[in-house]
Amino acid sequence: VRGNFDENEILQVQMSFDSGWKARVGNKATTIKKDVIGNMYLIPRETGNLEITFKYGKTWDVWLGYLITLGTISYLIYYRIAGRKKE
Repeated sequence: VRGNFDENEILQVQMSFDSGWKARVGNKATTIKKDVIGNMYLIPRETGNLEITFKYGKTWDVWLGYLITLGTISYLIYYRIAGRKKE
C-alpha cells in the first residue's frame, strides 16, 4: 500500500484480523491492530509518502497442523510396514 500520510492518520484494511499478518512501514516493523468489527488497522507513526508492506506468516496453529499431519502419515507408514511383517 502506498500513500501520503499526515500526522495521526491510520490505515484501515478491509480484511479480517489474524495474528499471522505482519506489516512494515518502509524498513520498520509496525503493529497491526484489530478494530471493533474485526478488521485490521495500523498507525504508521510517520508522515509523507509511505510504502506499507503486508506479509502473512504461519502461526502456531498452522505449525501444529503440519505436525499432526506428519505424525499421522508416519503412523500410517509404520502400521503398513508392521502389518506386512505379521503375515
